[in-house]
Amino acid sequence: MSKPKPYLPLYKKRDFSYLFTDTFSYFFRNIGPLSKLYLIWVMPLIAIASLFLLWKGDVVTSMGAMYQPDFAPDDQWFLDFGIGFLGLYVISGLAGLFMIVATCAYMRVYEEQDGVVEDMAEVHRLIKSKIGKVLGFFLLYILVIVLVIGLVGGVAALVGAVGILLMLVVVPLIIYVNINLLIAPVILVMEDESGVTESVGRAFYLMKGSFWLVFIVILLLGMLVGIAQYIFILPMYIVMIIEMLGSVDGASDMSTGPAGTLSTLFMIAGIVYLFILRTIPKGLIYGSTRDQKEGLSIQGDLDKLENAAPENPYYGNEGDF
Repeated sequence: MSKPKPYLPLYKKRDFSYLFTDTFSYFFRNIGPLSKLYLIWVMPLIAIASLFLLWKGDVVTSMGAMYQPDFAPDDQWFLDFGIGFLGLYVISGLAGLFMIVATCAYMRVYEEQDGVVEDMAEVHRLIKSKIGKVLGFFLLYILVIVLVIGLVGGVAALVGAVGILLMLVVVPLIIYVNINLLIAPVILVMEDESGVTESVGRAFYLMKGSFWLVFIVILLLGMLVGIAQYIFILPMYIVMIIEMLGSVDGASDMSTGPAGTLSTLFMIAGIVYLFILRTIPKGLIYGSTRDQKEGLSIQGDLDKLENAAPENPYYGNEGDF
């Protein structure tokens, strides 16, 4: 594989413009290997999702059917819909998780090999060794968020106005914590010595002083990626609208056809692929904040100068004088 020109180093202090532009530069210069990782690590989960849809029926068009005037669901419908929706959510979450780890692993190997990733075997080995840690982090994160929201919601329901004020305090706090924890999964992949709990503390350390920069970058990039997601969501909406409208007598039968299943799979596959664009800026933010705190780019330049320095011909003959 030829070396990308110019090479985009990970450990480099970046301001807003560089974080923004380097995200897209990194994506397009490495779109080939990143897409291969997507095919290897994510597409099997998409295949599982298709089998799941065939088993539980079409969730998307079932949602559209709820708006038909003669819709009368029974307990079995609610059970099937709940299982189907939850199953797709879990499969999609795992697919996104795999794509986050795969992207971070590639960025690490890309940096270690100075932009020349000739053998993807090292990337795959790294993914296998890190997927458990990242999964553990997200499970812990979801558990804490659910507990906090449940606790605050319960207090709000019990004490009225005081609870609402509490919500106004907790919501910004959750946003603050989320921004600081953006690079925690990146740390788990990039640093072998960091565990789940260590990555949380290290994320807050590295992000100190960079909150607003990261917040604006992630907000704008999130908006762009969100707009791009509609390309993949649009077919699902079209199928839902057709199901909602139905036929004149309300006997639309699209829920038993392939349209709903295919549109759902297309949506999942596209949104998960865009996780690459969501993960690259987090990797670049990690590299920028770590360079700012620990000066890795300066140390790297010193190491290169030391390795490139010519050998002193007199040094080895000191004893002859």
